[in-house]
Amino acid sequence: MKALEKGVADGSGLAMPIAALGAEYAKAGNREQARKAIEQLNHFQAYVPPCSLAWVYLALGDNNTALDFLEKAYQERSGCVSSLKVFPEWDPLRSNPRFIELLKKVGLGN
Repeated sequence: MKALEKGVADGSGLAMPIAALGAEYAKAGNREQARKAIEQLNHFQAYVPPCSLAWVYLALGDNNTALDFLEKAYQERSGCVSSLKVFPEWDPLRSNPRFIELLKKVGLGN
């Protein structure tokens, strides 16, 4: 987590390190810091892929909001949806009917 904190503090200007740090904070039980990462992403000056926000919300246990952002990613044709089937961070959603439908829409479902 220290490396992520350093990367975010260095101001790389990228959303992904902030999302990764937010997800790690959530997994560590630091919900306040995770919510701050979401707030930072919501006020980001550059494009923030919806999957980045979905990742943090999922780590917080908010599956419905995570799925809302994954649906938005699909609608925006974001490249991140191509990893839905293999990215282990999405494992908590695998049995969710909305996630299964999304995989089908993306062309990754059975």
